[in-house]
Amino acid sequence: MKYYSIPADFKLETIDKYVELNEKYTNSKVQETYGNITLGNIYGSGRSADTLPELDKNKLKQYVKYSMNHGIGFDYTLNAPSIKNMEITNSGLIRIKEFLKAICDIGIDSMTVSLPSLIEIIKSVNPELKVKASAISSINTPNKARAYKNLGVDRIVAEEAVNRDFRTLKEIRNSFGDKVEVITNVVCYKNCIYRQFHYNSYIFDSVEYDSSYKYYITRCSQRMLNDPSIFLKNSWIRPEDIKEYEKIGIKYFKIQGRDVIKTADPARAVEYYFKESFEGNLWELIMLFDKNFIPSVYIDNKKLDDFIRPFIEEENFCRNMCDKCGYCDSFIEKVMDLHNVERIRNYVNSDKYDKFSKDLKELRGEK
Repeated sequence: MKYYSIPADFKLETIDKYVELNEKYTNSKVQETYGNITLGNIYGSGRSADTLPELDKNKLKQYVKYSMNHGIGFDYTLNAPSIKNMEITNSGLIRIKEFLKAICDIGIDSMTVSLPSLIEIIKSVNPELKVKASAISSINTPNKARAYKNLGVDRIVAEEAVNRDFRTLKEIRNSFGDKVEVITNVVCYKNCIYRQFHYNSYIFDSVEYDSSYKYYITRCSQRMLNDPSIFLKNSWIRPEDIKEYEKIGIKYFKIQGRDVIKTADPARAVEYYFKESFEGNLWELIMLFDKNFIPSVYIDNKKLDDFIRPFIEEENFCRNMCDKCGYCDSFIEKVMDLHNVERIRNYVNSDKYDKFSKDLKELRGEK
């Protein structure tokens, strides 16, 4: 059995769709959805508040009750990379204890957390709560996995960068146990220099609606469109490749996308992963068929059937030296329609899109 964790859109009709999928497919299951409140949230999470569904504790309680009554759990995301040292002050500990009690009273029994200090608090104050270590925790070695296990963590999400390092993933799984989860629809550039700093920006943006420049999203978009092969270097997992992860003992899969969930169709994406087959634009699937997504990038998923083979069959195939390898560069022309890339590239490099650079020009006195 394969277990999936899906971003919550907090719509009861979506839960109904997951129930139907769980009944239709015998080898895969939506185990849980995940998310957090945005109204009255002082602790934040791994996403900006302005991209998430507006949610207070009362609405969360209704959703969780309905979901659990239909056999689908809920995981609360408390995975900001910092809560401004609140957790290591006496007054902060008291507030966190009160918050955890409120979460448990709603009926929630699982949380995704990135801070080791917060994990210690939860396991001390509410040991009945299951804790999943977030991808933000950057668990990318067996030693890190073991360290989180020693903290009492029940499940871990492996850092996306190791998704195609099958040897390391298997070693992490052997070190931690069978509850190792991998993210399927990865959108971030592998080993991105902005990764940790982007997450750090959510410390404030995830609790405030007046969010900052979309600096990191802008830079990542520019980087990928200036070098389209990066779309292949992202560590996504195709539906067809799920079986390769099963072979090394991975049975927990996470679909990300809380930042697009308001306009996405997650149930549609989930079914393709359950089928383990998809014909069409891989990037639309990765974006969960978001209605606001303009498919200017087309990656023919079925033409990628052999792409993963060297990563599986050759140990240390990817040594993270793209300038000396060229595998993804040579593959991109086979699978991607590059006609629209130039147009969208010009847009993301423009002042209209890149407001940070526009304001820098104004500071320099340029027009």
